[in-house]
Amino acid sequence: MELQHHKFGYAGSDMNFAVFSDDPCRISYVESIPIPIGHTQVQLYGIEPGARTQWIVVKQLDGHKATLKVFLRQNETFLENEIDSLPQETRSQIMQRFPNLAAEQKSPLPGKQFGKRGGRVRKSLRKFQETVDRN
Repeated sequence: MELQHHKFGYAGSDMNFAVFSDDPCRISYVESIPIPIGHTQVQLYGIEPGARTQWIVVKQLDGHKATLKVFLRQNETFLENEIDSLPQETRSQIMQRFPNLAAEQKSPLPGKQFGKRGGRVRKSLRKFQETVDRN
């Protein structure tokens, strides 16, 4: 899927994201969507790559689950890739520039829990993120 079709959600510590890239990118607010359970709002953002950006990694936190999405430039578009299928040179650049991502990738438990908080709000935010990812 192309980067331009992704929206990344922010709802405080329950749902957020961080962007890592080889050149500065612009993060733009798209819209807010209310979540009825817990009276929460999820703010959606898009990522606009810089003119010289070659790769972008987005770390998404959804409650206790952390995931990485990797996008590589192919001409003027950025396509999602699996980090394990990246060219070795690109993967090395990412891991050298952001060693904490390298440590997370080597974790024996991908998506491991960072906390034990739970509740309805977190579940509704997870369902919301799944809906956003499908659209």
